[in-house]
Amino acid sequence: MDDAPSVPEGWYPDPAGAAPLRWWDGRGWTGSTYDPAAPPVDDGPSDPGPGAWEDPEVAAWSGAEPGHSFTFAPVDPEPYPDLFDGSAGPPSSGSRRGSRRGLLLTSVGLVLLLLGALVAVGLLVTGRERTLDVGAIEAEIGSRLSADAGTSVTVTCPETVPIQAGSVFTCDATASDGSHVDVLVQQRDDAGNVTWRIGG
Repeated sequence: MDDAPSVPEGWYPDPAGAAPLRWWDGRGWTGSTYDPAAPPVDDGPSDPGPGAWEDPEVAAWSGAEPGHSFTFAPVDPEPYPDLFDGSAGPPSSGSRRGSRRGLLLTSVGLVLLLLGALVAVGLLVTGRERTLDVGAIEAEIGSRLSADAGTSVTVTCPETVPIQAGSVFTCDATASDGSHVDVLVQQRDDAGNVTWRIGG
């Protein structure tokens, strides 16, 4: 079994230096050469080498006379690195050391980025203050006062109230006739349970 890497067929720099490019057929160099800088020469029918067409249907389709040949040259004559000049091979220990340093720096950077993201999320979660559901308190007090007064009562409390057992805050109750009354609300515990009463 051959462990040598196989090089695909194609146009490569001529190792002998006779022409800019020489055809490699996958096993060895052929006699076909190609100079991408040279203008095309029409010698008439000849052996065109690899990639040539002498198909009358192709010639008719292209508008050329039957018997003329067409040679297709690669668009990018050097799609592969020059594998035959001796420069290919294992990287030197210096470049291997450099790539290890780059890998280490990238890894450290990613770890620091991840830690920074975790700290930011932790600050958001633990730094967020727990607050009462003010909307539910307003609805409960408004419903009870409306039933007791026999008229519609709207209750407005502060937008955010931190949960803290024993703290007191004031809400405003407004009846449909425009009259106002203060409602004192006291937190019974740290679970959001409250008691309330009218007036001071």
